[in-house]
Amino acid sequence: MSQPGPSSSPSGEPRSKMKYLVVTGGTMSGLGKGTTISSIGLVLRSLGVRVSAIKIDPYLNGDAGTMSPYEHGECFVLGDGAEVDLDLGNYERFMAVALRGRNNMTSGQVFSRVIAAERKGQYLGETVQIVPHVTNAIQDWIREVAHSPVQELLQRKRRQKGDKGDTIGGDTRADGDTKGDRAANGTEKMREGNAANGGEGTPPTPPAAAAAAAAAGAAAAAGGGPAREETPEVCLIEVGGTVGDIESAMYLEAIQQLARNSETDAFCLAHVAFVPCLGEQKTKPTQHGVKELRRAGLTPDFLFCRSEGPLTEAARQKISVFTQVEPKNIFSVHNCKNIYRVPLILEAQGLSERLIERLGLDRKELEARGPPPLSLKVWGRMADRLLSVGDPAPLPAAVSSSPAGAAGGAAGAAAEVVSVGIVGKYTGLADSYLSVIKALEHACMEAGLALDLHFIESSSLEEETDGKKETDAEKETTTQGDSATRHKQAWACLQKVQAVVCPGGFGDRGMWGKALSAGFCREKETPFLGICLGMQTAVIELARNVLKLQGADSQEFNPSTPHPVVVSMPEHTGAEKGGSMRLGTRATILRDQWSLCWSLYDGEPVVDERHRHRYEVNPVYVQQLETTGLRFVGQDERGQRMEIAELTNHPFFVLTQFHPEFKSQPLKPHPLFLGLVLAAAGKLRERLQQNGGFLRAGVVYENQYQ
Repeated sequence: MSQPGPSSSPSGEPRSKMKYLVVTGGTMSGLGKGTTISSIGLVLRSLGVRVSAIKIDPYLNGDAGTMSPYEHGECFVLGDGAEVDLDLGNYERFMAVALRGRNNMTSGQVFSRVIAAERKGQYLGETVQIVPHVTNAIQDWIREVAHSPVQELLQRKRRQKGDKGDTIGGDTRADGDTKGDRAANGTEKMREGNAANGGEGTPPTPPAAAAAAAAAGAAAAAGGGPAREETPEVCLIEVGGTVGDIESAMYLEAIQQLARNSETDAFCLAHVAFVPCLGEQKTKPTQHGVKELRRAGLTPDFLFCRSEGPLTEAARQKISVFTQVEPKNIFSVHNCKNIYRVPLILEAQGLSERLIERLGLDRKELEARGPPPLSLKVWGRMADRLLSVGDPAPLPAAVSSSPAGAAGGAAGAAAEVVSVGIVGKYTGLADSYLSVIKALEHACMEAGLALDLHFIESSSLEEETDGKKETDAEKETTTQGDSATRHKQAWACLQKVQAVVCPGGFGDRGMWGKALSAGFCREKETPFLGICLGMQTAVIELARNVLKLQGADSQEFNPSTPHPVVVSMPEHTGAEKGGSMRLGTRATILRDQWSLCWSLYDGEPVVDERHRHRYEVNPVYVQQLETTGLRFVGQDERGQRMEIAELTNHPFFVLTQFHPEFKSQPLKPHPLFLGLVLAAAGKLRERLQQNGGFLRAGVVYENQYQ
C-alpha cells in the first residue's frame, strides 16, 4: 500500500486514542526541560502507563551528528544509528525505553520533508507555506511517531532452569536483526571470516563458547530473547528553545492546532518556568512566560517552577492568581544535588494523582495490569546510593527511601571514594561526556562508592615536542608558562586517580595525550577503559612502544603512515560527514570464555552495543598486537572487526570500539563501567566470586520484580 502524501490538512488520529503531554520552557534556556519531561515519564511508567517521547529541536541542522560538542554537548546515538540530541539519552535512562531516530525532530528535517514533497508535486500546485503545510507536517510527524511501538530496556526475563539472571536489556539493531536470530550461528560466521582471510587474525571461538551461543539462541526462542515492543498510550513532547523565540514559533502553532484537534483529556501542556530569588522569590518571569504561551494560543495545565529553594506557598498562590493555573498543579522543581531525586520530589507533591486526573487515566485498569515496569520505591533506593565525596555510606538496598530523604544519615562511616579521570579532548564542557559521566554514576551507585570525578585535557598531557596542536582560543590566551603549568597539573591528576576512562573523539589534536594516558595505565596497572578513539590510541601506543613499529599511526591522523594499525572502513568513506559512519547497534561475539569480559557480560556469547566510528583496528596487525598480551576477545559476526580487547595480566585494561555509555541504565549499569569502578576499588574479584564468576550488573535492584 502506498503511503499517503502530504496535504494541506493534518491526517486524522489513527488507531487508538493517543494522549499528548507537551513541555515548553520560558524566560531562558537551560532550565531543565529535559530532566522535567524525563521525570514525568518515569512517574507515568511507575503507574504502568506505556510512554514514548519526542524531542523537537528548532535548529536547521539535519541532526546532531556534525555539531560541535562544545556548543551542543554530546551527540547521543540510538539503536537504529540516529545521531540525536543528548536529551534523548536522558529519556532512555529515566524511562527505560529504546527510542528511534524519528523521536528527534529538527527544523532541518521538517523543511527537507516539505520541500521534497513539493518537488514531487504532492501538494498539487498549492503555494507551500509555514501554515498550513509545515505545521501539518509537524503534526503528522508527531502522530506517526506517537503510534510507533516502543521497546522496553528493562524487563523480566522468562526463567529457564539454572538461569541466574533476572533482567535483560533490549535494543534495536541498526540492521533490524535480533540477538536470537544470530546467537547460534555467530561463531560459525566468525570462523568463515577468518578462513576468508587465509587464517590471519585471532583464532576461532572455543567449542564452549560455541555451545553457549547455541544455548543463547535456544533461550531466545523460548522467550528470553529480544525485548518486547508496545504501542504507547502517552506521548511526551519537549519543545526545545524558549517560548517567544522565532525558531519555535511554527512548533507552537502546530502544537496549538494539535491541542484543538484533540479531546480535552487527550492533551496536556506543562510549562517549565523560572522563579529567581532576589531576597524573595520573584514570579514576574513566570507570568511573562505564560503570557507568551497565550499569545501562541496555548494555556498551561501544569507549571514546573525552577527555583533555588523550594517554592514558597506565597509564591505559589501569586503565580496561580496571575496564570490561572490551580495551586495543586504548580510544582516546585528546586535545585538538588542529586538529579535522580527530581521524580521523587515531584511525586511527593502529588504529580501522579494530577496526571491521572488531567489525562483521564483509569487507576484500577492500570493496577490490573500487574507490577509496573519501573518502581518509584526502587528508584528512590537507587537515588539514595548516589554519593558525593564525604557522604555517609549508602543504606542497604532493601531499606525504603523517603521521597525527600537524603542518602544514608544512619549508615555510619563515610563512603569509600573512587577517583576516576576522564581523559578527553572536549573537557571544557562536561555535557560533552554526559553519558560517560552518567554511566560512571550508575556504576558507583550499584557499587556503593562515592565518585570523585576529574577531567583531564588530553592535549595538556603532551609535551611541546609531541606535535601538540592548540586551538585558536588557546593560542590567544596561553603563554609558555601556562602550558607548562597545565602539563604538570594534568600529569599530577592522571597519577592520582584510581581509574581512567578515555572516551571517543575526532581529529588529531590531543591524540597522543590519549595514547600517553593508555601507556601510563598499562605500565602502572591502573584500571583503564578505552572507548572508540580511546581504543585506537591505546593500540597505537602499544604498536609504537611495545612492538617498536616506528611511525605506527591511524590513517585518520597520518594517511601515509608505514604501519597503519588503525584504518578507515571502506564502506564509510566519502566527502559527506553527517550520518556517514558505522552507526547504531551491532552484534559482538565474545570468543573467549576465560576472558574478563566474558565474566563481565555474564557469559553472554553475543552482546549488542552501539557504534559511532569511521576507523577501526587493522586486522592485519592483530596477531602482532596479541603478542603484547592484548587479546581481541570480541569481534563482529565475521571475525574481521575487532570490537573488544583486553590486556592480560592487568587488573582491568579493556578497549572497546563501540560506546558502552549509551546503554547504561540507572537500575542496570553497563557491566564495563561497573567492572572499572569495582577494579579501581579493589572489589572486582570479590564481586565475581560472590556471583559464581559473573558480574550480574543490576543485582542490587533485583527485588524490583519481587
